[in-house]
Amino acid sequence: MSNMKTNKIFIALALLGSVVIGATSSETHAGVILDVSDGQLRGARNIDVRGTLYDVRFVEGTCVALFSGCDEDSDFTFQTLIEGNQAADALLNQVFTDSSEGMFDTIPELTLGCEATTKCQLLFPYEAGTSRQYRQIRVNNGGRGTSNGFQDLFANPSFDTSGDPDEVFVIFTRSIAIPEPSTLILFATGLAGLTLIGRRHRLK
Repeated sequence: MSNMKTNKIFIALALLGSVVIGATSSETHAGVILDVSDGQLRGARNIDVRGTLYDVRFVEGTCVALFSGCDEDSDFTFQTLIEGNQAADALLNQVFTDSSEGMFDTIPELTLGCEATTKCQLLFPYEAGTSRQYRQIRVNNGGRGTSNGFQDLFANPSFDTSGDPDEVFVIFTRSIAIPEPSTLILFATGLAGLTLIGRRHRLK
């Protein structure tokens, strides 16, 4: 194989590699995308919790119904107090902010499941207990000058947030990285170039 052909193959491989690296980088550092419908915040994508991206959605119901029985630690995304506090901090700093999409920090009733004007409390479990109690993080998004924060507390697995105007559950799931369209085009172009070089080599 001539040096020119070898160089072409190396160039094509380098292009392909750079595209893959670029795609990975853009997915890792993707910004938070809020799920807003009719002015109401329903969840968000790409929340960074200690370097791992999560999607969240706000859902009414009970811990038993929403978290596979709420009777084992494996039912929960976060399973320690430290992890729970990190997730709570990410929610407050990355999701509940005031922006052109909505005043979701100042006006708590803009969050799905919250009708109270003073605060919105977002709940997620992290440690199973007995049939009468489990441990959860309660994130308080206070509005109109009320302070924000979060705390660890015990709760009844059968408590239903549907009947509470200022509490709603948060369900965390790992984000699925989706490359941007431009990244896919570059990847396809690099792959096509590599295939073409190989085909020309076989014909000679």
